[in-house]
Amino acid sequence: MDEDTEIAVIGMGCMVPGAENLGEFWKVLVNGEDHVQDIPLERFNVKAFYDSDPDNPYKTNVKKAGLVKR
Repeated sequence: MDEDTEIAVIGMGCMVPGAENLGEFWKVLVNGEDHVQDIPLERFNVKAFYDSDPDNPYKTNVKKAGLVKR
């Protein structure tokens, strides 16, 4: 890009764990918050699919996630 090129940001949106809008997202960043949590049963049955061995096929070795509200 040329140094003379001007860019205008005219809109922005996001969905991130712990924030429903950009203002809340900024607070999460400034406060260094961690919104990773245990995956709730209503989202995914971790007990049925979890195995600590990452090489076990058809299983997951993940128990936590950064989730957004539905």
